[in-house]
Parts: sequence; C-alpha cells; structure tokens
Amino acid sequence: MKNTNLTLLLIKINKTIISIILLLSFFTLYNCSSDPKEDTLPETENTKSKSIFITTDCTMPSTGMITVEYDDSPKEHDIDKVVDLIKDSYFYTNHDKVWITWKNKTPFVADTYFLTSSISNPEKDPVSWVMYASADNTNWVPIDKQSNVVFSSRLEKKIFKVSISKEYLFYKIVLQGDNPSSSIQLSQWGITQQEELEDKDDPKSIKIEGESTMIGSGVLTAQFSDSPKNEDINNLVDLNEKTTYTSHHKKVWLTWQSDGRFNANIYYLTSAAEDANNDPRSVALYGSNDNKFWFPLDQQERVKFSKRNEQLFFSFTNNEAFIFYKIELTAQEKSSIKLSQWGLVASYDDSDLIKKYSRRNKHSEKTPMGTIFENCRKTTTEDLEWLANPTNEPKLIDGLDATWQKKTISNLYPFGDANMADINQHAIGDCSGIAALGSLAYMHPEYIKSIITKESDDVYVVTMFDPQGERIKVKLSSTFLSNTKGEVVQVTSKNNQLCWSTVLEKAIMKYNDCYDMNPYIGGIGSDAMIAPLVGNGDSYAYDSWEITPDDMQRAVRASLARGEIVTAFFTKGDQDFMSYKTQTKTVNAHGYSVSLSRYGNQLFSMRNPWGWHPNNILDGLLDIPTSQDVNRNMIICIMSSGKAGDNAVYMPYNPPL
Repeated sequence: MKNTNLTLLLIKINKTIISIILLLSFFTLYNCSSDPKEDTLPETENTKSKSIFITTDCTMPSTGMITVEYDDSPKEHDIDKVVDLIKDSYFYTNHDKVWITWKNKTPFVADTYFLTSSISNPEKDPVSWVMYASADNTNWVPIDKQSNVVFSSRLEKKIFKVSISKEYLFYKIVLQGDNPSSSIQLSQWGITQQEELEDKDDPKSIKIEGESTMIGSGVLTAQFSDSPKNEDINNLVDLNEKTTYTSHHKKVWLTWQSDGRFNANIYYLTSAAEDANNDPRSVALYGSNDNKFWFPLDQQERVKFSKRNEQLFFSFTNNEAFIFYKIELTAQEKSSIKLSQWGLVASYDDSDLIKKYSRRNKHSEKTPMGTIFENCRKTTTEDLEWLANPTNEPKLIDGLDATWQKKTISNLYPFGDANMADINQHAIGDCSGIAALGSLAYMHPEYIKSIITKESDDVYVVTMFDPQGERIKVKLSSTFLSNTKGEVVQVTSKNNQLCWSTVLEKAIMKYNDCYDMNPYIGGIGSDAMIAPLVGNGDSYAYDSWEITPDDMQRAVRASLARGEIVTAFFTKGDQDFMSYKTQTKTVNAHGYSVSLSRYGNQLFSMRNPWGWHPNNILDGLLDIPTSQDVNRNMIICIMSSGKAGDNAVYMPYNPPL
C-alpha cells in the first residue's frame, strides 16, 4: 500500500514539473523584446471563416477587412459590429474560443489596443486572449497576452500597451471565454497609436465666434471627442445644412456656454442629409448658470423628421436667462446619432419699443388692408371679370422701352422653393416692393407656392386680396415686360431666369391697374406690394436714430419671430462701412430685405434686391455692424404676414450660390 502511494506521489510530481517547464516555455514566447520572433500559429480546425470589408470610420486606423473564424454569428451581431464605433452594438459567437483578424489599408506600427465589454451578459465577456501581428497573414508574431481579465462594468473599455517597432499589415486576436460551454460577446476591438486613443471619451470644446446658429459667441462642448474628423461638433452650429455632426454613442449631451445670459424659449434641430435611421429618437433641453445644476426646459420623447434637412422647432416656457444650455440626444435602437444643426432662439419682447418708437402706423379700422387702401373702391363684378381674363395686360410703364412679350418659365422655383436669391432687380424702380417679396420668400416660401397656380403653359393664376381684404383670382398670360432685344426687364432669378417673383410682380401691376393704385409700380412701397398678397396691410416703422442698436436688433428679431415681413432702407447714401470684413457703401433710399445675420456680433443682415452690392458680390448681402454710424441712418419697416401665417424663421439667410 505504501509503495502504491509513493508511486502516485511521484507521478504527480512529474506532472507538476512538466507543467512548469511548459509554462516557462510559453512565457519565453512573450518576452519584452521590441521585435518578437515570428511564429506560425497552430492549424485550426477546418471551419468556414467570414470576412467583411469596412469602408466607414471604425475603431481601426483606417478602412480595411475584418475576418472571423466562424461565419455563424447572428446578422445583427456579426463581426463588423466589433469595429463599428457604436458601443451599444456587439459581436457575438456561440463558441468559447474564436480568432479575429484585421487587415489594415496600409501597414502601421501599433503600440496600443483596447477591448470594450458588451452592453449585457457579463458571463459572456472574454477572460483571456492573445494578440498577434503579421506582415503576410501566415507568420504571426505574438505581441501581448492577457489572462483572467474581469470587466467591472458594462461598456467598459480596457486599454493595453504593446511594444513593437515594425509595421504590420495584419493583426489578430484569439479570444477565450470563461469556460468550454460559454459563448463570447464583445462590443469593440480597436488598435491605434496612443496619441490617437487618448481622451477619446473625454469632452471636447471649441470656441465659436462669428457665424453660428447660436446667440452671439460662446463655447460648444460635446460629451465625447470621438466623432469622425469631418463630422465633428463644429458642424452642428455652422449654418450649413449640408454638413453633419455624428456621434457613435447611444446617448450624448452637448452644451452651449454663451458669452452672456439670454432667455431662450425656442430651439430647433435640422435633420442630416443621411439615412433617417440615424436621426435622434428623443431630445431633452436644460438650462444652467453654473454648469452644475441643470433646470429641465423641454423634453421630446419622439422626434420625427418627415424629410432630410428638415428643421423642427420646439417652443417652451422659460422666464430665466441662462449662460449654459444643454441638449441630450438619444439614438434610435442600434444606431448612431447624426444631426445637421442645433440652434437656440432667444425670446424678445418689443412691446415697449412699438409703444414708444414705432412710426407711420398704417393699421386701419375700415379695412384689414391698411390705411393705403381705405379710399379704394369696392370690387365689382366687372373688376373680377377683368382680373380673371389673362389677355387683359397691365399698362406699359411710361419711359420704359419695354413691351409685353411671350416668354417661357421653365421652373418657377429654381432653388427648389421660393428664395431671396430669386429677387434680382432690372429696369423697374420697385426696389422696396421686390425687397418685400424677398422677405416674404425668406419667411414663408411655402405660402408663395400656395398662391401661384399654373393653369396652363400660357396662364398663371395668383390668389390675391382686394382692397376690402376679400380673396380674388388674378390670371396672367405668359407675357412679360421685355426690351427690344427680347431681354426681360422685370425682376428675375439668377441669370435672368424668369420665376415666381416675375409672376408676382406682374400680378401687382395688373392689380394696381384695376384699382387705380400705382399703375406704374415704380416707387411702390413694401406695404403696398405685400398687403394684396397676404390680405393684411398693418405696418409700422422705426427710425434708427431714435433707438439704440441693441433695441433695433431686438425689434428685428422679435418681428421675425412672429413671422412678420421686414424691409429697410438707408437714409444716407455712399456711406463707407465694413459689412463683416468687406468694405462697401450704402445706397440711399433703396429698399433691402432684412434677415438674421450669419454672424453673432452683427445686428442683422440686409439684402440688396440688385443681387449684388458695391464692392460686395455675395448676393447683395450686407451684415450691419453694431458700432458703425451706418446703423444710425436707416428706417426699418415691419409688415404683417397676414394669411401667410406666423411661422417664424430662426436661420439666417444663406445665399444658395
């Protein structure tokens, strides 16, 4: 019996010695040399692997190809999920051991890699693994080994340093589960240079000055700093709906720190041009004055964009002026977040300005069309018949060498919708009138589409309002004022292209002929142009020399927030001033369309209906400064939007050129 026990003891000792020798041999393989020796991996069992080309941003240094040992992963948890930047997605395999290889676009030296645990099932986390590198996908060099790894939380990222000096095209990781009967889940595997990896999960802040969707200047901060290079947070406020901000996180917050307190009561989001699956599912907005204690302002559980690059506006009650505003975006299931624009709109109360400083108020108790229509006769049956006959042309303009000539309008809306860029004055002196058309297009482009109907190739029908505010139909032939060379002298879009503005200008001429208003249209005021189109003639004006620049800006912003039509003109010509870094001059007694400025440090923008301006070719757009004398020599005209509605516009005018 003793001999038997001694024999068993010797056998156990021998096994232990053999195990120690094997273990030492294994660790010799993973020495600290910066250039480990190449080794050929043992042959794996004959299984069918699967490869996927990765052509978008991922956890690896470039695009490339990811390959997995087995091809039986569920589609929603396939191997591409392990490099897709979306932490909530994950790779799954029903095997306790699996290898994954990455072929990069070009060879690179990697000294860091990371693994991120999946969002669920901690029992499926890999617990051990070995990393390899190869130049040819055949001879593999071991570069790191980890054993008994425990992820302490879900979506935890563990970073590991390796030491190599050679470039490799292929990298491989062999993952081992917790036990032979386990499966494996993993959210991310990434390889990169240390400097590219650092601070990816830290917030990122950028200073915003000049043009933006926000009020004034400030600092924009994103919760994460791992957005793709060309889809970073600056795109979110750049006033360009063609750019996109992307976050590959299920939920992300962004804050705006303004240079001063302001009371916001509206914010807007613009959907990205890409797939609707990446639109945020829900949104929450908060305000703070210390960046610590946040007051909830609004929450939208279901955000639904009906089209790409669509603006959605959300209003909320807020009586507090904050320095910080924070928005939280939540992605749809298994998606990233993509958004084109986020903007905040301050609330402005101009009731004190209207009461104290408004001039030339044209509200009428006799007609909704305003005082300029009070003395017009009532519409007769003969008037309606004359207006409805497209062969009845407006009178020719005295002193203008032009006749009614047949033309073809190939596209009423060259820019897709009615646009301020469609206002380009030629030989008719109705600058204030067509400037008002430009403002109407800026504020209510869909309304313009609703009042113009193409009855046939030769007839257009415009819905208008008579001097008593009743709807009427004005029919127009497809003839337009043209000179002896056949060139159209009416307002057109760019490149002399006839469009909606040409039609509405002719409609006003025919209307004025009928009601003996101003048959020659030259010198027509903004209110006389707009009232017949929107059915309301209420208007008033501000003389800039009576109010401060800040109050003038408040008046414009409050009016635009109510959907009103705003125009302006200078009372002094040839004034030199800088329109945001562009030297230019004013044009005296000349109408301009007014819009929000693209630059936070400017009062507002004014567009010249010429479509250009002295020394300024950017579609005639001027940005009015806060500190130059030019803003003390203008008159601002504000008109009711009437039937066009009170839909506000909170985006500056960006020329579509």
